[in-house]
Parts: sequence; structure tokens; C-alpha cells
Amino acid sequence: MEQSHRRLMWHGMFLFLLGLFTGFVEQRFANVRMGLAAHLEGVMNGTFLIALGAIWIEVRLPPKQRLSRTGPRSTART
Repeated sequence: MEQSHRRLMWHGMFLFLLGLFTGFVEQRFANVRMGLAAHLEGVMNGTFLIALGAIWIEVRLPPKQRLSRTGPRSTART
């Protein structure tokens, strides 16, 4: 899983762009506050995933947490 940081950043960018799109159409929602909440969550969580993907390479975890993070293949690397 060498590319897991790129996947996090890609999914973060997708969520961010989806949040921006939701902001454009939020006035068309039956409940405008629900549209605003969806817009803000998409933008904020997308930004968080992009930042997390940027620092994911630097994260050092103990062996048990590393196993739960990426599965059994990660135990070969230390």
C-alpha cells in the first residue's frame, strides 16, 4: 500500500469538489439548511482528507495499529 496517501488525497479532492458543487445547488434543496450542511461537510472533510493524505507517509504506528491500518501485508515491512 505504498500509494495509500495518494488515494486519500484523491478521495479528499473528490469530496471537496462534490462539496463545492453542492454549494452551487444548495438553494434547490427542499431544506436549504440541509444543503448548507452538506456543502460545509463536503468542503471541510475533503480538506481534512487532503491534509491527512499529505502527512500519511510520516505517520509511524506500532505493529498492531499498522496491521489494522493496512491489513496483513504491512507486517512484512517494519
